Amino acid sequence: MTITSTTSEPRAFTLVEVMVAAGLGALILAGVLQSYVMITRSGLGVSDYAVMEAQARRAVEAAGQDFRMASAIFFNHAESVTLTVPENYSSYGNQVTYALDNSSTGATARCFYSQPGDYSSTATKTVLVRNVSKVEFIRYDRRDVETTSSSNTKRVELRITSSSGGGARTAVTNRVVSASFLLRNKPSH
Repeated sequence: MTITSTTSEPRAFTLVEVMVAAGLGALILAGVLQSYVMITRSGLGVSDYAVMEAQARRAVEAAGQDFRMASAIFFNHAESVTLTVPENYSSYGNQVTYALDNSSTGATARCFYSQPGDYSSTATKTVLVRNVSKVEFIRYDRRDVETTSSSNTKRVELRITSSSGGGARTAVTNRVVSASFLLRNKPSH
């Protein structure tokens, strides 16, 4: 019996095999990276929705309390209303204003805010919702018919449209429609 030894050189990869492997690896890596980017954008979008929804909920609760207690209402313009709220805001004639600041600069720019006093008040504004594009006060009389008269208004519905994000990711928009608020202390005409 004879023992023979065979030595073979280690086999190396050819250039074609290396290029195919690198191409497949790049495709897989691109797919993983794309999935990561999409998941991150989705997470940021959900986070933006949560923040906008929390702000809108707080704004509707605050406005709703004042609307229900209001004994008088005055619409300054389409996106601003001043309420007379008995026993509240006594330093400001029992008035509070809810409005949208349409300006592009300043602390309340593109914000829905409340402010003790009438529309011309210099009191500190409390920002309720940021990045607001539209605010609507839909008013109804005592017969539930839409009206444009402050003296006939007995019920008000608040609608707020806000957005967030943008830039490298897709902007998300949130539209909130409140229940209608009955002005309990305001006499009907």
